[in-house]
Amino acid sequence: MPYEKKDRSVADYHSEFLIPCKKNISFDATPFYLYLGQESAKTNCTDVPDMTKGNTRSAQYRFPRTPPGLAGVEDVAKIVGKDAKFLVMFRDPMVVAEGHYPNGDVEQPCHSCDADSVETWLKVFPKENFFFIDSDEYFDNQQKVMDDVFKWVGVEPFELDERLLDPVGRRRAASSRGDAEARDYYSNPEHKRCKERLEITTGLKFNWKYAD
Repeated sequence: MPYEKKDRSVADYHSEFLIPCKKNISFDATPFYLYLGQESAKTNCTDVPDMTKGNTRSAQYRFPRTPPGLAGVEDVAKIVGKDAKFLVMFRDPMVVAEGHYPNGDVEQPCHSCDADSVETWLKVFPKENFFFIDSDEYFDNQQKVMDDVFKWVGVEPFELDERLLDPVGRRRAASSRGDAEARDYYSNPEHKRCKERLEITTGLKFNWKYAD
């Protein structure tokens, strides 16, 4: 039976986030929150339909209830509080392009410069509230990375079983858009500077193919 989207009230939505009093840590996975930091997210960060599958719906802004940019991040702080912690994982923009824009422009403005978004978030939340992860390191050694995450969050260690570890090869695979496109993308000085800014801000070193 096809999924049918129904209108919901704000109160109904909020009911999903009720937490028992005995709980002191909760987790919400919202992968596009990072891009809320971009002032241009209203036009750049849209949900792009895959036209190859006959999807003709128009692209929708991913944050309909929150203005993008500094105001949007400040709004998040008012809701979750300044003591919230954030896990942020970064991937090679060319690999992101493969997943999100397989038939379109590799520039993918929403994802091409994560440094723009991170720098805005750090104007509102302290840097110690963030745990930055290199996706290459994660897919190479998931258990080690998750051990570090659990320790940082302050919860008991948890050993990942084979079901949680598999499959990772598909996610770890490099972009298949072609070496020429990747070289052209990273020959752009702006893209190189963005990567350098992201490394300085996060303290990570990204070994993205053709990025250096």
